[in-house]
Amino acid sequence: MSCRTYYDKVLGYHKDLNDANYKAAEKDILNTKFLKRNRNEVLRNLELGKVFHLQQQYDSSNFYFNRADLLMEEKTAVADVSTAVLVNSAMTKYHGEDFERVLVNYYKALNYLYLNMNEDALVEAKRINIRLNELADKQLMQGKKYRSDAFAHTLQGLVYERMNDYNNAFISYRNAYELYIKDNGNEYLGAMLPEQLKIDLINAAHKSGFYAERDEYCKTFNMPFNTVKDTAKQELVFIWENGLAPVKEQEDIMLFLVKGVGGDLVFSDKSGTINIPFPLPDKKNDPSLADLNVIRVAFPKYVDVPLYFTGLTITSNGQSYTPGMAENIAFIARTNLQERFLKEMTLMISRIVLKKLAEAQLKKENEAAGALLGIAGALAEKADTRNWQSLPSFLAYTRIPLSKGENTLNLQLRGPNGQISNRTITVNQRSTLGFINYSTLQHFPPVLDR
Repeated sequence: MSCRTYYDKVLGYHKDLNDANYKAAEKDILNTKFLKRNRNEVLRNLELGKVFHLQQQYDSSNFYFNRADLLMEEKTAVADVSTAVLVNSAMTKYHGEDFERVLVNYYKALNYLYLNMNEDALVEAKRINIRLNELADKQLMQGKKYRSDAFAHTLQGLVYERMNDYNNAFISYRNAYELYIKDNGNEYLGAMLPEQLKIDLINAAHKSGFYAERDEYCKTFNMPFNTVKDTAKQELVFIWENGLAPVKEQEDIMLFLVKGVGGDLVFSDKSGTINIPFPLPDKKNDPSLADLNVIRVAFPKYVDVPLYFTGLTITSNGQSYTPGMAENIAFIARTNLQERFLKEMTLMISRIVLKKLAEAQLKKENEAAGALLGIAGALAEKADTRNWQSLPSFLAYTRIPLSKGENTLNLQLRGPNGQISNRTITVNQRSTLGFINYSTLQHFPPVLDR
């Protein structure tokens, strides 16, 4: 088996994303042998969905996202479970991380908005939190932090506003706000309460006739209503998608078989922070398992992709606007992996123990064959480093008043050492509330252990 990570296998794709050469990125995906394998079909469709979205081919984008959506909902086959137990999870069908599944709905919602299909966009925005709750319930992880998505509620509110349903917009913004403050602070999963959300909440309360709530939020945020009142006839929701989400690499963890509390055997790392019960207690006195005293476990870990741009200021009609982070995808990715660490580690240890049992039994009959099986088993221990690699590191948003028709936006992107990159984009404002998600996928290479 190749020891290269998924990131290594698609380096050309990353270069094309970095250069904003999306047509070439599309060809990279179609020509990559690794992505043509059946077990990687979800990844192939996710990457194609995103690349077609970047090329503004929204129908084609949704075609691939819909395929990925259906594949991710498929039940895990018995053969896949057996492969995960006996070989490793990297050889099973990829079904996507929780946050990857819900970001499919985010991009589908945007595609529908660009196609002026507001009802379909609303359905996709609603599906995000429904899907998260379903995933958490299936996995029996009631303590999961990522059970709801604050930006999903915000997106729902924005779509409701586009449909002139201010009552439901207010409810959605309030739901988002309550997620940010639920832990006695203003931060939710690595993102601070956006200033724009405060303003949207106040204005939605006012437009719904909830004047008491409007005044209460004005007081809470210390924002006098006359300073934030929405008087624009046309507005643009500007979503900034910056950088790339972290990528996975393999981390080798050495575990030692020791006595735990009550004399039970557990696998523990050198620091004692990892403690996994011995998965086969009835075999713990088997002398043939003496080489289980120390085992190597290959586990995936996320490595950040350093940002090239660290700030953005947008100027329109003499006014400046700064998008505020609303979704920290890099933070959510790491949290998502940490939450399933114990479950995944237990499965890996069980797999290694089963291999050792088979190796010990074979050695009794044929020493050389048993040794070869041990070598093969060690080589097969490989972490699953697959992930959707064209996702941004974070989402940020703001609202900009525009005139109907063509509008010019001047963008100032802050790069390395404070360097400023000036860009100009033209927005053709056709609706009362327009949308644009602006991607800056430029990035520095991740620092991988080699």
